[in-house]
Amino acid sequence: FLVICVALVYLKQKTKRKKMGDAVVYSSATGGTFIQKNTERMVALVKNHLKVATKVVFLDIDADDKQMVWEKSGKKGVYPLLFVNGNFIGDMEQVENMNELGELATALGVHHP
Repeated sequence: FLVICVALVYLKQKTKRKKMGDAVVYSSATGGTFIQKNTERMVALVKNHLKVATKVVFLDIDADDKQMVWEKSGKKGVYPLLFVNGNFIGDMEQVENMNELGELATALGVHHP
């Protein structure tokens, strides 16, 4: 009985996580301390809602997604940028505004009961 209960709780948590957004923060490793601090801040804001580690991709090191990021965001050379499930959410200023207005959780796919 205990094993079944543990399995059900695990499956419920796994299903809940799948409903949440797959968040990726795109940034620059060579952008200086301002970009580094904003990247850390954005990751902290996302983690506060998702409760899991957020993937950070440094586009100057891993350039595979650079063109897609620039096309979808319309922001070339602006970092950090938040994407959820491949959709552009915002830059640092936009993400902080969403957080202050209580809209970030929804943008990340987190649904509070």
